[in-house]
Amino acid sequence: MKKIIFCTIIMLIASMTYSQNHYDINQLEQSQNIGQLNDFKNFDKEFDSQNKNIKILSITQREDNGFRVIDYICLLWVETEWLNYEKVTFEYDANDLLIETISEIWNNSQWNIDRRLLDTYNEENNIAERLYENFENGEWHHILRLCYTYNNNGELFERIDQTWDANSWINSFRVNYLYENGNLIESTFQEWENTQWANNNKCTYEYNAYDILIEILTEEWDNNGWVNEFLNFYTYENNILVEMLFEEWQNEQWNNSVKESYSYDEEFNLIERLIQFWENEQWVNMKADIYTYNIDNNLIEWLRQLFDNGLWINAYRFSYTYDENGNEIIKIYEIWENGQWIYINKFLYTYEQYVGVNNLLFLETILENYPNPFNPSTTISFHLSNVSNHQTAEITIYNLKGQVIKTFSKLPITQSSNHQIVWGGDDNNGNPVSSGLYFYKLNVNGNTEAVKKCLLLK
Repeated sequence: MKKIIFCTIIMLIASMTYSQNHYDINQLEQSQNIGQLNDFKNFDKEFDSQNKNIKILSITQREDNGFRVIDYICLLWVETEWLNYEKVTFEYDANDLLIETISEIWNNSQWNIDRRLLDTYNEENNIAERLYENFENGEWHHILRLCYTYNNNGELFERIDQTWDANSWINSFRVNYLYENGNLIESTFQEWENTQWANNNKCTYEYNAYDILIEILTEEWDNNGWVNEFLNFYTYENNILVEMLFEEWQNEQWNNSVKESYSYDEEFNLIERLIQFWENEQWVNMKADIYTYNIDNNLIEWLRQLFDNGLWINAYRFSYTYDENGNEIIKIYEIWENGQWIYINKFLYTYEQYVGVNNLLFLETILENYPNPFNPSTTISFHLSNVSNHQTAEITIYNLKGQVIKTFSKLPITQSSNHQIVWGGDDNNGNPVSSGLYFYKLNVNGNTEAVKKCLLLK
C-alpha cells in the first residue's frame, strides 16, 4: 500500500512538472470510490481543483469565464432516490484565492459541520499553509498541516507535513525540490523518525531539448544509499504526450511493468487512455478510459473499461452536464453491474459571477485561431461583448511547459469588438519555434479572459 501511495504521488508530481503553466487547468476526478469520501486525502484532492497555485495536467482545460464554484452537494443513490450526503462550501479572498473549504454531512434531516480546510498565501499569492481541521463537540480541532516554502524564483522549495498531537505540531513528512533553469530536476521525500528526517525516496527528472519531461527515475533509500526502484519514460509527438512507460528495478535490471498510451481528437482533447501490463514478454490489455466531449470541447463522459477474457467490459463512468456559461453543474458516477448502469453518487455544483482584481466583468469572450493546425502562420482573433469598459488587450503564447514564447502586448480595443493578430510561429526574438502544441491566452486589463490551443506542424 505504501508503494502504491508513493507511485500516485510521483504521477502527480510528473503531471505538475509536465504542465507548469500560468493559466487554470481543470482537474478531473481524483476519488472514484464513494467509500473514500470521508478520507482527508481525497478531501484535499477534490479541493486542489479549486486552488490556482497547484497545476495538474488533465484532459480538459477550463477558461476563466468570470464564474467560480461556491459549493457542491454530493448525493447518494439509495434504492430508488437520491439522498443528501455531503455539502462542500468554498470561500475566496479579494484575489480570487481559495481560503476556506467547509464540509458538512447530512444527518438527522440537516447539514452538520464535519471538517474544513484553510489555505493561507504569501505575498506572491503562492500557497504558504494548508490546515485541516475536524469539527467535534462544537469546536474545531487540528488534524494536519502542510507548510510550503519557496525560493527566490517563486518555485516550491520545500513542503512539510505535520500532524497535531494534543498541544503541538509533530513533523511527519517532507519533500525538498531542486530546480535548474526553471525545471524541477530532483525531489527528495523524507519521513520524521526518532526526532530527525530520514530518507525515503528520491526522484530525478530529465527533459528533452524543448524542456519537456521525458524521464523520472525513482530511487529508494536502504540505509546505505539510494537504490533503483521505478523508472518512467514519456514519449511525445509534436510535443503532445502519447505514451508513458513504467518500469521496475528487479534482479539488478529494469523490467517492463505498465504502459499507458494516449490518443487525441482533432481539437487535441484526450479521447482514449489505454493501460497495459507486461506479462510473458508481451503487453496485455488491462483497462482503458474513453472520453467524450460536446461541441464546446467540454468533457461529457469518462468511461472506464476493464479487459477480461479478450473482451472490454464496462466498469464505471462519470457523466457531466454544463450550463450556458460552460460551467460543470452536474456530475454523476455510475458502475456497471449485471448488464446495466447503477447510480452511485451525484454532484451538484453552484457558481457565482465575480469581478476580477481590476473591477471589470467580461462576458461572452470568443477566442479562436485559423488555420489550426497551421504552418507557417495562424490568425488569432477575439471578440469581446462589453468593449466600452476595455482599454488594452494582450495575447501571450506558451509552450507546454508554461514558458512564454511570444507576447503581443498593448493591443488597442476598438468599438468594432472584433480583433486579430497573426502569429508566425516565432518567439519574442524572431526565432522560429519547433513543431508542437502551444497555448495562447487572452488578457484584458490584466484579467485572463480565455485560453485556447493551437498546433504548429512543419
